[in-house]
Amino acid sequence: MRLKRVRNPDIVCIERLEHFLRDAKKLGIMVFLAGVRPDLFRSFSNVGFEKWFPPDHIFLEKEDDDTDSATLKAVRYAYTLLGDDANTCEHCASIEDNDPRKASLYYLI
Repeated sequence: MRLKRVRNPDIVCIERLEHFLRDAKKLGIMVFLAGVRPDLFRSFSNVGFEKWFPPDHIFLEKEDDDTDSATLKAVRYAYTLLGDDANTCEHCASIEDNDPRKASLYYLI
């Protein structure tokens, strides 16, 4: 879930997000929060997200990070957890993963 544009969330927003994440967890659905800004992360901490939501599923938005976006990091992490044989997308499965140029061809605007 990309949260980069979430700014100044009120308690209702945080509560709805918490209900969604808890419901997804009950259903066995793994959710990653990408692009979390510092103010939103503080809100998560204030309501105790760290007690039940895995910290490695939160990808912080960093203004000075020129390497990869938080969203890209979350997607790559999800693919790592899925493993090599879990991808059933025909397009993605047809792409060779062992091409060393693949990482260098990605650019961020």
